[in-house]
Amino acid sequence: MQPKFLISIFLLGLVACTGKPSESRVVELIRLNYRQQSLTAGEGKWLIDSVFVDDVEKFRNDTFRIRARITGLYQLPEIEDTPRGYTEQFRDTVEFKAWKQGKIWTAEDWVIVGSSHE
Repeated sequence: MQPKFLISIFLLGLVACTGKPSESRVVELIRLNYRQQSLTAGEGKWLIDSVFVDDVEKFRNDTFRIRARITGLYQLPEIEDTPRGYTEQFRDTVEFKAWKQGKIWTAEDWVIVGSSHE
C-alpha cells in the first residue's frame, strides 16, 4: 500500500471519531430552523441568502456550540398596517447547540446574538 493512502485512511478515521458536524450539516440545521419558523402561522417568511459558519466548538461530551451569521430576506406577516408582501433584508448572528443522536444531528437552545433588519 502507498504511504499516502494509509495517511489518508488514518486522517479520515480521525475526523470520523471526532463527531464534529460538517459545515454543510450546520448550514442544513440552520436552514431547517428558519424553515420551521416560516411554517409557523402568522410569523412571516424567512428566505435565506447565505450562511457563514463562524465557529464550531466542543461544548461538553458530544455536544457542540455553533455560531453562525445568516443573511436574507424576511417577508413580514400580514397584520394590521403591514403592506401585503412587504420584505426587508435581515442579518442574524445565531448561536445554538448540536449533537448527534444515532445518524441524526439535533439542535436546540437557539439564541439570536445579534440581528438587524433594513
